[in-house]
Amino acid sequence: MQDQQGFIDQVIKDKDYVFIAYRSTHHERIFAHFKSFAGGLLHRCTIQENAPVTFDTDTDDGRLCAVNVRLISSAEPNNNQVEAEIVNWNTTWGFARADCGCRNIYVHTSHFLTAPEYMHHLDVTSRIVCDLKPSRKVGYLEARNIELIQTEGGLSAEEKQKWQETIRK
Repeated sequence: MQDQQGFIDQVIKDKDYVFIAYRSTHHERIFAHFKSFAGGLLHRCTIQENAPVTFDTDTDDGRLCAVNVRLISSAEPNNNQVEAEIVNWNTTWGFARADCGCRNIYVHTSHFLTAPEYMHHLDVTSRIVCDLKPSRKVGYLEARNIELIQTEGGLSAEEKQKWQETIRK
């Protein structure tokens, strides 16, 4: 069935799904996985309870579920810049978790605005600020325009000043 309307009744972020209340009474609920949102979700945190949605229905293993879910109102933040912590790092790439709870953010050194000579300071628990972009891999986000804001060992005052001067050039 096409273009049903309802609202997010319950969000289960740690399991990546929601229940949508729909029909005229809003007493019926339908399951939707985060990957069922149209265009992919930029932030999982943009899915809030009571947000109005439209959706289509389909079956998955014989059970009715919502697909092509679209937020009606602009629940997306205007600024997609987030702060995050590196949770896995492998010399030139890794993954981060945003402070908002979004996870699986792919991070690569080629997207850093930070001067390359300071990349050796990057490690697990380093803090970054970045823009998010949907990844080609479903369920993941990519960090772009990344700035290193804090490292485990930290930078000396001299290194930090040199780093900031390099960025401004």
